[in-house]
Amino acid sequence: MNYTEVRREIGRRLGDPDLKKFRGLVGQCFVSSMCQQLEDEESYNIEEVSGLVLDDHQIIFFNNGNQTTISVRDDAIKLLDIFQSSEITLGSGVTLLEITQTEYKRMNLERAFRPTEREMFWFRRGNKIHFIRGEDLSHQTSSPPVIVLQYLMNPDPTTWEDITDLVNTENFSRNFLYKCINRATANISSYPAFNVGQS
Repeated sequence: MNYTEVRREIGRRLGDPDLKKFRGLVGQCFVSSMCQQLEDEESYNIEEVSGLVLDDHQIIFFNNGNQTTISVRDDAIKLLDIFQSSEITLGSGVTLLEITQTEYKRMNLERAFRPTEREMFWFRRGNKIHFIRGEDLSHQTSSPPVIVLQYLMNPDPTTWEDITDLVNTENFSRNFLYKCINRATANISSYPAFNVGQS
């Protein structure tokens, strides 16, 4: 299913299969509907939009002690997951554990709650992700850990051409595309101008 077929399907449902009336509207409304669909986390599985999933590999440098922070990308819809890169050889990585800010505060007071030699804790505060490594790990000369921040990115229709295959090239499932088509059709048909044109 290519981008032209998607737009024509929306036009067909609106009674304009040749897009004579809605040519300038359907593409824009389709992308807007796709973004609305992506906001509704319960309405799709991540596999249905795998083309929007980005694995951002970050080398975590600890320049001053046992703590460091990195910023979350601001061009993503959301951060899906944080995990250690699969490229790390067995036995050379660390155990990555998410903690709460309350646990972080308790760590500062009680040594028993701090990460061990092979652990690295993380928590998110606002747009920053904080990493804390074990004190013993700080003295090792091994290479810094590589962490993957997995994001759900915004769709970029500026890279789509009329013949762009949204299923096989952009990796959207047909099920997800039809949900977006349904939403776009409903959105356009709710516009006052559409109802005036139909009367």
